[in-house]
Amino acid sequence: MDQQSAAVPNDGDTEVTKVTVQTELKLKQNIGLIRGASIVVGTVIGSGIFIFPGGTLRLAGSVGLALVIWGLGAVITFLNALTWSELGSVVRKSGSEYAFLRQCYGPLPAFLFVWTGITIGAPSSLAVASLTFSHYVLSQVEFCGPVPDLLIKLCAVLMLVYCVHLCAIGVASVYIPPDLLRCACAQSTAFATRVMVVCTFLKTAALCVIVVGGIVRMAQGYTSVLSTGFSGSTTSSSDIALAFYFINYSYGGWDNIYVVFEEVKNPKRNLLLSTGGGLLIVAVLYVLANVSFLTVMTTDQLLASPAVAVTWGDVMLRPVSILMPLAIIASVFGSASTAVFAGSSVMPEFFSFIHVRRYSPLPAVIFRITLAVAFLMMGDIGDIINFLTFPNSVFQVMSVASLFVFRRSRPDAARFFRVPLLVPALVIAYNTFLVVTPLVLDPRWEFLYAAVFITVGAILYVPFVKYQLKPKVFDTVETKLQLLLEVSPTTYQKED
Repeated sequence: MDQQSAAVPNDGDTEVTKVTVQTELKLKQNIGLIRGASIVVGTVIGSGIFIFPGGTLRLAGSVGLALVIWGLGAVITFLNALTWSELGSVVRKSGSEYAFLRQCYGPLPAFLFVWTGITIGAPSSLAVASLTFSHYVLSQVEFCGPVPDLLIKLCAVLMLVYCVHLCAIGVASVYIPPDLLRCACAQSTAFATRVMVVCTFLKTAALCVIVVGGIVRMAQGYTSVLSTGFSGSTTSSSDIALAFYFINYSYGGWDNIYVVFEEVKNPKRNLLLSTGGGLLIVAVLYVLANVSFLTVMTTDQLLASPAVAVTWGDVMLRPVSILMPLAIIASVFGSASTAVFAGSSVMPEFFSFIHVRRYSPLPAVIFRITLAVAFLMMGDIGDIINFLTFPNSVFQVMSVASLFVFRRSRPDAARFFRVPLLVPALVIAYNTFLVVTPLVLDPRWEFLYAAVFITVGAILYVPFVKYQLKPKVFDTVETKLQLLLEVSPTTYQKED
């Protein structure tokens, strides 16, 4: 924060008083190397590694190719991070892709990126998290045969509805102190941070236990499944692309460090080191976890298990095997609960309204949960991942391509370093492969749905964002919803 000082007379005109005037307000730079790497590890490790090993193996066709895909996912993600580092040094604004797209292409692509995140990204991620939660909860219940798909989705919906319960009617059946309720609804950044720290610890601890168990099993000679290598590998480029959809989701979140770019100390050093170090930790854990699964389960068992960590724990942690699903259930629920309440600041104005007694962004929560439930009904986890990854890859291509634009339009901009142009070219080729190959060889309804969502966003942009049109009927509907939901716009007063 820049400051200027001036001497002004006091009331008696006999002395002068030194007044400090704040002329610039900036975000505080308090994220160092270790904290930055922790952000990367904490946001990347999620439900993917506990739910997608079987799906990746099914699409890859062989143990060897599946492990290669998990490893290549980390390499490609790091190449993307190299590109982000140069883009961040040119743009020098928080916001990651939004900032890159807005400065390179203008407001429309940036708006569509945010629109896609609101209508596809966040609800789809909640849907996947809720299905992961459901699979691990129901794995503790005995069924005569496979778990009915309807029951899996019902359990997932109940988890999402309970998130709304926490936000809107948490005191209806059980008294929760108002301060604690406000914290649970993400009004307390410190509380939300502590929740994320606990969740990160639980899921990382679970992964570490799995990795150590795998090392023990390999030392004992349980390598028959691993020895099959690349036998049976798929030759379908579409299957390989769809396998990378799972991998992209599992490594998602690494760019959150660029969302808070302006809060990073010495970004020239810490951005790339934090991202690279965090991704290296995650990649090692992911690959070794997959190896561990394959030392305990046959390929058929891995393909049949919707909750691979439970199947692994039943063999390796038999006396206390319940601890594995409990850790994952608590981690997934905690992460999903905080995600539900986050991000209301990028929603349309009405969705940023807060409940007048609960102090929570109820409209935003209901909007996200409604879309998440709708996506649950669309199909299984694979369908949701296809729906989510397809538009994400499109925006990845546009974001990475902005590096070439900035090289020409801002050749003299100060850069931390200049990444070799081969790196962004490879990232563009990879994401283009993910978009085009399934679209041509294995077209699916999910891709069409994603395209429709983006098109609707482009149509709405012109009248309601560019020209700020607001028909009177909107005011009427907004008023009725305010009364129904008991919400009100937040108040903010500038300091004198």
